[in-house]
Amino acid sequence: MDANETAAMTEASGLGAEAASPSRTAAEARKQTDLQKSAEELAERLRKVTLEAPLRSLLGAFLLGVWFARRF
Repeated sequence: MDANETAAMTEASGLGAEAASPSRTAAEARKQTDLQKSAEELAERLRKVTLEAPLRSLLGAFLLGVWFARRF
């Protein structure tokens, strides 16, 4: 999302400009970038493990997840 989209959303919501554009420090931007990079690495690792796993194991994990979701 770029600054123009943020400004448009601010105008549509009726918020003031100071409420919609908080100043982000370099540390916050770097933290966001690091989190995004970590999430991408985790997704790639999960994709590889899923492709290598036997179908029987995936079925067992799915059924265990359904059972667990219904209990809680």
